[in-house]
Amino acid sequence: PMKSLNPRIIVTTNTPLGPREPYRSFKATPFNISHCSGISSMIGKPDRKPLPLPEDQTAYLGAVTAAGATLCALFARDVDGYGQDVDISEADAIGGLFGGMSVTRAFITQEPTPRFHRLPFFYPNGVLPCKDGYVALVANTDDQWERLVEVMGNPEWAQEEVFKTALSRSELADALDELLMPWLMQHTKEEIFRMCQSNRVPTAP
Repeated sequence: PMKSLNPRIIVTTNTPLGPREPYRSFKATPFNISHCSGISSMIGKPDRKPLPLPEDQTAYLGAVTAAGATLCALFARDVDGYGQDVDISEADAIGGLFGGMSVTRAFITQEPTPRFHRLPFFYPNGVLPCKDGYVALVANTDDQWERLVEVMGNPEWAQEEVFKTALSRSELADALDELLMPWLMQHTKEEIFRMCQSNRVPTAP
């Protein structure tokens, strides 16, 4: 009815699990949205219970996807003069956002993506303990790693050739965790956040 009055109108609908039955009638929470998206099959330690995405990421990422799709509809209207129905499911948005990595991994390794608490091929990239809790520490690129080493006071072990590339650090992630731990346990998450932030190392409490 609205399009008969205004063919240029753009209507965006953002729902947790999509507009079709039976999913539209399900009670939606971040937990089951994460599971319906498929992301819960990939995150967390294999010997522990499945995890949802933390905090409000399902709603946030669904909303960001809806905003981006709406902008695309606006640009399309500038070309053809017509509006669109933009239909976003939070579960589909998250599956599309994170599923690409799983597809790529399956293509390369010919195996399904296992559950993991670290990103493959890059390290450090994960949640690590510190003096008063945990920090998300990311040093994917070699220059980020070099800046993290500076923050830690240039320890001698960090100069070893085996830690020079992102891939080699990923392959030695367990050993690297052990070497990072003394420095992490000396500082609070706020201290680590401030030190890393000042040296352009992606980190968050």
